[in-house]
Amino acid sequence: MPKRTTPIRVASPHFNVASIEMVAPKGFHWINEEMAIKEETRFGRYELSISLDEERKLLLKRTYYLKSGMVTPEDYRQFLAFCRAMVDHEDISFKAEKDGGSP
Repeated sequence: MPKRTTPIRVASPHFNVASIEMVAPKGFHWINEEMAIKEETRFGRYELSISLDEERKLLLKRTYYLKSGMVTPEDYRQFLAFCRAMVDHEDISFKAEKDGGSP
């Protein structure tokens, strides 16, 4: 990674909330596991949860908050790690399986 020599200014905070409910087709069920992820740093917060409300209903909730302020060159690696962690957690796939068999 190239060395950063100037600060980054995050001019205004970024806040985003998403909630998705998916229902598998009749005769199918979700094979995803439930999960809960929380990342909190001085740069912001990220939360992601996947839960199974019923056998056919999957709930995804995601919140992120990026604080405004200056990121110094010395803090850049930690800031980048936080941003990359948010992006990496977004790489999710959902799989449903036919009842009594494979997809």
